[in-house]
Amino acid sequence: MLQSVLHQYWGYDRFRPFQEEIIKAVLDHKDVMAVLPTGAGKSLCYQLPAMVLDGYTLVVSPLIALMQDQVMQLQIKGIPAAAVHSGLSREQQYQVLNDVAAGDIKILYLAPERVAAREFHACLGAYAPALIAIDEAHCISQWGHDFRPAYRRLSELRGLYPQTPVLAITASATARVQADVIQQLLLRTPLEVKQTVVRPNLFYHIRYTENKFNDLVQLLSHKPGSSIVYLRSRKGCEDMARHLKQHGLDAHYYHAGLSRNEREVIQETWTQSDRKIICATTAFGMGIDKPDVGIVAHIDLPDQLEAYYQEAGRAGRDGKKAFAVLFYNHQNIVKLRSSTERHYPDEAFIRKVYQALGDYLQVPYDSGMNNVCSFDVVAFCRNFDLDMPMVINALRILEREGFWEWSQHAQTRSMVRFTTDRVSLQQLARTNPKLSALATAMLRLYGSIFNFLTPIRVYDIARMLEVDKVVVEQGLKHLASLGFIDYQPAFSGNTLYWMHQRARPKELRLDTGHMQQLRAAHEERIAHMISFITDTSTCRNRLLAAYFDVPAPEDCGGCDVCKARKSDKIDDLKARVLEVIRRERQLSIQSLMAYFPEADSGAIIDYIRVLGDEQLCRIYPTGIIFAT
Repeated sequence: MLQSVLHQYWGYDRFRPFQEEIIKAVLDHKDVMAVLPTGAGKSLCYQLPAMVLDGYTLVVSPLIALMQDQVMQLQIKGIPAAAVHSGLSREQQYQVLNDVAAGDIKILYLAPERVAAREFHACLGAYAPALIAIDEAHCISQWGHDFRPAYRRLSELRGLYPQTPVLAITASATARVQADVIQQLLLRTPLEVKQTVVRPNLFYHIRYTENKFNDLVQLLSHKPGSSIVYLRSRKGCEDMARHLKQHGLDAHYYHAGLSRNEREVIQETWTQSDRKIICATTAFGMGIDKPDVGIVAHIDLPDQLEAYYQEAGRAGRDGKKAFAVLFYNHQNIVKLRSSTERHYPDEAFIRKVYQALGDYLQVPYDSGMNNVCSFDVVAFCRNFDLDMPMVINALRILEREGFWEWSQHAQTRSMVRFTTDRVSLQQLARTNPKLSALATAMLRLYGSIFNFLTPIRVYDIARMLEVDKVVVEQGLKHLASLGFIDYQPAFSGNTLYWMHQRARPKELRLDTGHMQQLRAAHEERIAHMISFITDTSTCRNRLLAAYFDVPAPEDCGGCDVCKARKSDKIDDLKARVLEVIRRERQLSIQSLMAYFPEADSGAIIDYIRVLGDEQLCRIYPTGIIFAT
C-alpha cells in the first residue's frame, strides 16, 4: 500500500534508505528521531504518512521560502497543503487554520513562532493532528548550529496532543544534539535513525592557497559543468563572477541584493543548465534540488562543520563523482579563531541596540507585539553610527532570546485564492479574454487554487502564456480589483516581527548565563571546523564520521588526504625501485619485480619507464636494465 501511494503522488517505485522504516514507525504511532543527510528525502518521511493517516499532519519548519516551495510542489501533486507564517495577514492565517479545522487541508506547515500564537490555539487547539513533524529539529538544541528559541516552545505540542506521534528530523546532528532534541521534544522511547554522513561519490578537498581566484579558475576550467561557489558577501559574489567570466567561464552571481525577478531568472537558468557556475551567498541552495552539481567550492570559511557539510552536500546528488573544495589561507584561520568576539558582543551593546531599534522603528514602550516592521539594517547603523557586523550579531542574539523574528532576506511568493464562482469565470471569458486566459492558466497549474490560498510562481504562468512577468502581475492586480481573486503580491526585503511588547531599559531581561553557554558552544564548533581544515593525516570522511558520531568508514581514497597518501606511497615505491637498480647495477625486469611481490607489475614497469625518461637507468630491448 505504501508503494502505491509513493508511486501515485511522487512517481517513485521504491523508497530511499530508511524512508520506509521511518514511515512505518510513525504510522504505528511511534515517535522518531531521524538524521538523514541533505538529499536523502527527509520531507517524504512526513508527507507520505499524511496521505495515509486520517486528519491533517502538522509540520513545523523554520524557513518561509522552504515552506512555500513545499506547499506549491504538494499542490501540484494534488495534495492539499497550506502554510501559516508571519508573511500572511492575520485574516489569511485565520482562513488557513479554519480550512484545516474543516478537514480541507492534509498538510499544514507552521513557523515555530506560530505555535504559541493565539490564532493557532483558537482554531486548532482542540483539533489534534494525526502526525507532528519537526523539520530542522536541531534548531531546538542550544548545542545545534542554528539554535532558535522558538523551537523550545514546541514541547507544548506534546502537552496539547499527547496521543499524536512526533517525528523529529534533521540533516545533521551530533550525538549531544540528538539527545537534547529527544529531551526537549519529550519524545517517548523514539525510534532513532541515523544515516551515515558519508557520501561515497563526494570527495572533500581542502586546499591552502594564497591566490584563491587563480586556483578556482584552474579548478573550474579542468572540471566543467554545473557548480556552486560560496562566498560570504554580495560584493565577493559579484567580483568572483566577473573574474571567472574574464577567464572564459559561464558564471553568474546570486544574492539578496538582486530583485526578485533577477533572482528567479538566474535560478531558473542555472537549474535547467548543466554548464552554469553560480557565485552565491550561503543562503543559495536551500530547497533547491539540482542533482548534477559537480563542484561546490567555498572561498570563505564556514564557522561550523554542520553548515559546511550541508552546503557541500549539494554536490553529487545524481550519484556521480563530485567534489567539495574549500580554499583557505593562514589569515582565514586567524579570523575564524577570533570570530566569537564578533558573534557575541557584550551585554551593554546588546541593550543599546535593542533600545535604539525601538526608537528607530517608532515602537512605543509596552506595545509592538505581533507587529511586522520593514527594517533596513544599513540605514539603522548609519543613523546611530554603529558597527554593522556587531549590530547584526546583536540582532541575532536578541532573536535567539525570543524578542523578535528578523528576516534579513524575507521572501514570500505571490499568493492567490479564487473568490468567485465558475459561472462568473465563464462570463469573464466573454468580457475580457486576456484576464480569462490568466485565470485559466492558474487553474491548470494549481488545482487547489479555487479553494485554498496558494503560492504561485509568476514566472511559470508567464512562460505558459508566453508573456512578460509584468503583464501577469498587472493581470493579477486587475483580477483582484474585480473581486475574482484574493491576491497577495510577492514580498522581498528585510522585516522585523516583534514577539514581545517593547521593554523599558530597566525592564529588559537578558539571560546572560544562557548567552555564555551559546558563546562556549560557538567556540567549540569553531575549534572543530579548524581541526577539520588543518588535519592532513586523516581521511576527510573519517573526520566527518567522528564529528557526527557515526561508524568510521573506510578511507575514501579520493579526498586530498587520501590522494596525498597515495602520492607518497608512489614516490616511496619509485625510490625503492631505483635503489635496487643502483645496487644490482644490472638485472632483468622479471628479477626486479621479484623484489616487490606486493606491488602491481604494471606500476613497476611504468616506474622503470619514468626512471628511463629521467636518465636514471637504461632499458634494453632484451629486458635488461642497467644503472646509469
